[in-house]
Amino acid sequence: MMAFWIAAALLTAGVLLALLRPLMRRSAGAETPGAEGTPEVAIYKDQLAEIERDVARGLLTDDQAAAARTEVSRRLLAADARVQAARAVAAATPTPPAKPSRLLATALMAAVPLLAMGIYLRLGNPDLPGQPAASRTDQGANAQAQGVLRTLQARVADHPKDLEAWKALATTQGMLGQNDKAAASWAKAVELAPDDANLQASRAEALVLSADGVVGPEAKQALAKALALNPKEPRARYYDGLAVRQAGDLKGAITRWSALLAESPADAPWVPFLRGQLGETATEAGMDPAAVTPQPLPPAGPPATSTSAPLPAPRPQVPRPQVPRLTTWPPPPPCPATTATP
Repeated sequence: MMAFWIAAALLTAGVLLALLRPLMRRSAGAETPGAEGTPEVAIYKDQLAEIERDVARGLLTDDQAAAARTEVSRRLLAADARVQAARAVAAATPTPPAKPSRLLATALMAAVPLLAMGIYLRLGNPDLPGQPAASRTDQGANAQAQGVLRTLQARVADHPKDLEAWKALATTQGMLGQNDKAAASWAKAVELAPDDANLQASRAEALVLSADGVVGPEAKQALAKALALNPKEPRARYYDGLAVRQAGDLKGAITRWSALLAESPADAPWVPFLRGQLGETATEAGMDPAAVTPQPLPPAGPPATSTSAPLPAPRPQVPRPQVPRLTTWPPPPPCPATTATP
């Protein structure tokens, strides 16, 4: 406790010293910053430097860079002219020296510590244990998600035919670990849009997660429907391979995952995971990992608009693999290989 009060006193003294020094000394007059020190001029100089960096990175063509330099230079010259005019006015207008206000300094020296002490004695408690910032952030995110969950539950209760509300509710429930409820919400969404492959895959995913990573009969049915509607649906293809692996057919899983990797863009978020998955499964099957790990497609660039989620990062284990959630809160960038909207 004594250490706390000593630290508080030192911090208060430091703050007061910084506040009171200008009041305790005479000023020779207001200083007028030069053009080099004004924020406006500094911003324009930073913009010129940023243009050069963009040119070096190949983000701007020579014509674009020249046009940008011309515009920023024009603004820089105008800002410099305004600064020079302000300096001329300041030089022509004599400023009387400021008188030190010792009375104000003394009042602040007494008032600031007393006010701080009063607030702390009313609200503070130095005996409370510390709470890590990460924990506070997690609690805030969880509270926000709970609020969204309540709003969505009320929405689907009032509008049971609102497909987007059911999809949002299922996603939120999954983020909160309510996988059984998420599977039921995805089932409601499937009833409203039975021909949507992404919805079928999302329901299958929730069923797998609710079963601790095991691809059960109901999940297999949903996967079969998803692949029948869209054979390229990446989550359905991944979990289909997982089901085959759990059945003991390592080569069948390798065949499915190799095909998925070969048809995935190189910048897809699941590519590193899928490579590791193939390598481990091939090793377990006594095969050469390099021989069953194809090269992905060229990078696809920014992902297209969709809500399909990337594949998980950790490897599921057999016979009861722990398959991590394929989505996060908020939803991550979509899977570019899918075309339907879940």
